[in-house]
This record gives sequence, C-alpha cells and structure tokens, in this order.
Amino acid sequence: MPIFRTITSVREDLSRYKKNNSYSNCYKDLCAFFNSMTIDEIYERPQILFSGASFRYLKSRISNSNNAKGKSGGYRIYYFVDRSKEIVTILGFYPKAGVFGRSDLTDQEEKDLIHKFKEERDNGTLVSHDIIREFANLQ
Repeated sequence: MPIFRTITSVREDLSRYKKNNSYSNCYKDLCAFFNSMTIDEIYERPQILFSGASFRYLKSRISNSNNAKGKSGGYRIYYFVDRSKEIVTILGFYPKAGVFGRSDLTDQEEKDLIHKFKEERDNGTLVSHDIIREFANLQ
C-alpha cells in the first residue's frame, strides 16, 4: 500500500471544505479515489503534467458524493507520485463547483505548489495519512 502525504495547504483546505455541507464527504471521496489502487495504478493515471525516471506530477478529477454532477462537478486533485519509494503526496485539492469552486490552477499556482512541496519535504513537515481511516493523520 502506498504512503499518502499532504502539504499544509491541502490539510487546511480539506478542513475548511469538510465544514461545508456541499463538501462534507471530501475526506471520504479522496480516500475512495485512491483506495485499493497500487502505486503502479496511481502512477499510470492519465493527466500527466510532468514525468521523470520514477516520479510523476499528475492531476485528476474526483467525484463529489454530496452532489450528482459526476467528476465535472467534483474535485480537482494535483499530486506527486514517487514510484520507487511508493509515496503519493497531494499538493492541491479543491472543488470544481459550489461556494469554494474554481477552475484549474494557473501555471504560477502550480509552480507555487511544487515549491511548497519541496520546502516541506526538505523541512520534514509533510504529514502522512491513513486512507483506510478517511485520511486520519499517522504522525
């Protein structure tokens, strides 16, 4: 089973979304997306934004179980997959519709996420999560 980690801004966003009825299942939906996938299945997902020897930066859509709009009305997730270490780090997560809804990230926002990821990785402030227990912190 892969290790799942987040940067600070993702944890803050998830906490804020969880308090809104339109996104109250965001943890559950995020876990359902990754649940039972191997690192290879995650690594081979479409929407590759950047790829290296054993890592990829990807984006995907996730359905929001609080509405019946499918993936287009669900969430967008940006994540970094290190296949060799079997680590998935979530860099961005936000709804596509509703009060917190927004369109895709700009190039600068993506660069900022990657910079934040590298900073938190180097500082040791990334947090590992248990997707079986709806993204409970492991640390």
